[in-house]
Parts: sequence; C-alpha cells; structure tokens
Amino acid sequence: MYRVRLLSLSLALLAAGVLTASLPLRLGPDWLFAALLALLLSQLRVGLPFFGEASLHFLGGLMAAYLFSPAEAGLAAALGYWGRFAGVWRELFNRSQLFLAAALAAAANDLEPSLVGGLAGAVAYLAVNAGSVALVYALLEGRAPGRRFWRSLVPYALTYLFLSPSAYLASLVYRKPLLGGCEGWEVLLLGLPVLYAYSSWRAWRGMQEAVDRALEAVVRGLEAKDPYTAYHSERVAAIAEALARELGLPPDEVALVRRAGILHDIGKLGVQDAILQKPGELTEEERLRAKGHVQAGHRILHPLFRFLPLMEEAVLYHHERWDGLGYPRGLKGEEIPLVARILAVADAYEAMTSDRPYCAGMLPEEALEEIRREAGRQFDPEVVAAFEQAFARDEAWKTRSRFVLSTQEVV
Repeated sequence: MYRVRLLSLSLALLAAGVLTASLPLRLGPDWLFAALLALLLSQLRVGLPFFGEASLHFLGGLMAAYLFSPAEAGLAAALGYWGRFAGVWRELFNRSQLFLAAALAAAANDLEPSLVGGLAGAVAYLAVNAGSVALVYALLEGRAPGRRFWRSLVPYALTYLFLSPSAYLASLVYRKPLLGGCEGWEVLLLGLPVLYAYSSWRAWRGMQEAVDRALEAVVRGLEAKDPYTAYHSERVAAIAEALARELGLPPDEVALVRRAGILHDIGKLGVQDAILQKPGELTEEERLRAKGHVQAGHRILHPLFRFLPLMEEAVLYHHERWDGLGYPRGLKGEEIPLVARILAVADAYEAMTSDRPYCAGMLPEEALEEIRREAGRQFDPEVVAAFEQAFARDEAWKTRSRFVLSTQEVV
C-alpha cells in the first residue's frame, strides 16, 4: 500500500506545482458552468472490469480543457467530480490524476487549437486518466499494468474516442452559440447522444454481470453433487473478501476478489467425479489429474476473460506458492498476482477446516497455526497477517457449520 500512497502523493505534488505556477487564475461564470457540467456528468457512471467505475465526467473535463488554461481546466475537472468517499488517499489520487489529465489535454489543445489539437488532447486525457488508475491496481497486485490496462480499456476506448469530438463541439458552441445568446442550453442539448452512449455502456456491463452470475450457478451445481465440497467456493469467497478488506483494497476490488473466490475452482468441471469424490487419498496419477483443474478452468473461461475481471489470475495461480514450489508455473513471491495469493490462504483454510470422507477437519485454531507456520513458504506473509486480523473478528466463515447456517440453507 505504501507504493500506492507514494504515487498518490507524487501526483498531488505535481498537480499543486502546476496550479501554483499558474496563479492567478480566472475562475468566472464560464468556469463555474464547466465545473458544474463535469459534476453532473460524473453521476453517469458504470462499473468497469478492473478500474472500478467509469463515468462521463471526462466529457466535462475535456470541454474545460478546450475552453480554459491547463491549470483552470485541471481545477474544473478535479473539483467537478462527485463520487462516494473512499478514504483520504484514494480521494487525493482521484482528484490529482483528474487535474493532471485535464491540464495535459488543455496543453495539447493549446499547441494546435483546432480539431487535431482537440483529438490530441482527448488522447492525452485518456492516457493519464486510465493509465494512472491501471498503475494503481498494478501496484496493488504486484504485476505490470500493460495487460490489465488494455483488457479493461478496449471495450470502452472506442466509445470514449468517438464521444470526445462532442466535447470539442460543445466548447465551440459555448463560445459562439448557434442560436445566439443560448450558450449553456445548446451545450446541454448536445448531451442527448451522450446519454445514448451511457445506456450502451450500462448494457455492456449488464452482459458482463449476466455471464458472471451464470458461471456462479454452474459452480454451485458442481459442488452440490458432493456434500463434502458443498459451499466450498462460497466459503472461500467469504474468507477472501475478508482478507481483501484487511489488506485495504478499495470496495470495488474487494467485490472482484469475492467473485474470484466463487469461480476459482470451475476447472473441476474437467476432472472426473471419481477423483473429486474419492473416499480416500489420491494416487500420484490421480493427484496430477486433479491438479489439471487449473488448466481446465483456464480453457473453460478463456473466451470469457474479457467479461470476468481477475478470473484468469484466480483460476490459474491460486495453487502457486510464495516459495516458488507451487503449480502450474512455479511463480514466486510477488510474481503471483495478489488475488491468487489471497485465494491460496482462503482455499487452504477452508480445506483444512472441512470434513472429508477419510479425515475430520481441523479446529479453526489448528488451521490458523498451520497457516502461520507456512507464512513465507507456502503463503504471502502479508496475506497471512491479514488473515490473523480477520480471524480475530470471529466471522461466520471461521467454522463451516456456522457459515452454512448463516446462509440459511441446508447441505
């Protein structure tokens, strides 16, 4: 987390430097209109796979960039955003990167005050805004941001770029109203195609969620065949959610980790029931086939990864070990995605405290001690520390029987 805070502080200092160097600012009624418009557009938001949420705020930020100086545009974008408060550091990051995105867009537009400059400004805004958010999530997970950036951005980038000229047109209309004397009213009329784009974004996200829910139903159906593994994924998801909260992940990322917990074992659809439900220890050959569920899960979900954030990492790597002795790729330390490191602890605890046909489950305190012993070997020490804190809260997932009762269902 310190790296994310360092990034937030760096962006804030850079934004403050730009603002200070540009004083005094001219913040008249026109600036106030642009800031309020950005504030209104920030309420039209939709969930994104990796970035949490996207809104149409960028159109207000771009219009400000086409109308004002870099510092004035940046201030309009930073103050013209209204979202739920998620902590001082996240707020500092959000405001700072919005300021810098709009300021850079304004600077690009000033270099070539035409449609070409406007498009260059739009690209600059997108690069700063989406790139900085992707970098934060990459720092949280210890992985390079490039792949995550493109996979989450591509479905929305075209919509973004096609809508950007509407912000440029709005700035022209605001400067010189077509009907004379209308100014802001004509700008608001240009919002009709924007609302259509917003409805398209929501439909796209709805399709992603529908795929997600359908796969959750498949997993529940798989586990229902065996009373010993029923509720396994749901309990893993509850534990993983608790760990993500203890690690300080933002709420949208916590929700993604929970979904990853539900779906992480979907590859068991590709493993024979005779192996999964064998009332005894597995042979070496059977153990190898059982391990193949990670590759099977990857094959099953591969066409859907664009709709399922974090699933590829969760499915493939939740059996990797901190010391590099896990499978399937022998990743080590922070090479393992954070979601997989969280699931490794959650999955192990759930398995150790659940009964099997050939042995009784451990007591919660015994499983806790085993996880402590494996910190730095099998498990990420930071995730183990988070597990100890979550364990002390005595939530329902601590024992399988309490968890099943808490769902108000009967196995």
